[in-house]
Parts: sequence; C-alpha cells; structure tokens
Amino acid sequence: MIKFLDVNDPGKTVALGERGEIAIKGPNVMLGYWNNPSANAENLTANGFMRTGDVGYVDNDGFLFIVDRAKDMLLCGRYNVDPRNIERRSTNIPLSRRCASSVSRTNIVDNRRRPI
Repeated sequence: MIKFLDVNDPGKTVALGERGEIAIKGPNVMLGYWNNPSANAENLTANGFMRTGDVGYVDNDGFLFIVDRAKDMLLCGRYNVDPRNIERRSTNIPLSRRCASSVSRTNIVDNRRRPI
C-alpha cells in the first residue's frame, strides 16, 4: 500500500495528484527498527506506514513520480550523504539512466511498465 503524507504535517495525507512524502506498507516493508523506539517514531506512522523520505505524486493514469526528497541528508554508515550528489554523479554512468531517480528526473517513459 502507498499513501502520500503532508511534508509539513506527516500526520495528514494529501489529495491524489498532490505532492507528498511517500509512505509505504506491506509484507515486504520493514516493521520497525530493533530496540530503537525513537527511530520508529520518526520513520513510521501510527498505523505502520514507513516514511521513505521521497516526495512524489501519482498522476491520473496511476504513474508514480518521485520529484524531491523530504529529508535532505542520508545517513550511510557513519557518513552523511546528500542525495543530490549521488544523483548528479550517477547520471554520468551510462547504465544509470535506467534507475528510478534518473527516469523521474529525465521524463523517460518506459511503455513496458504498468502504472501502480
């Protein structure tokens, strides 16, 4: 399942077609952080949706577009990493054009994919 949270008030959802933080829930999504209630409170909604940190919307055809980050910094090991640096550098790799972040930024349409 997927829903879109208000970026300024994650307790509220936004209307279909409006930009919001993507939150997901399902059997393939983590249930929470082991022995870390503060991380759970920060990254999970009260009804168990995981906040991805990505901002997106669904268009009228059911396609999901990721357009921004709600959180500007990723924690990778002991390092803070700016996602824009990853995207900027990955676009120089020829095969990276097939990755999701590049597809959403360059408006490449893949007709083999179904809308969600």
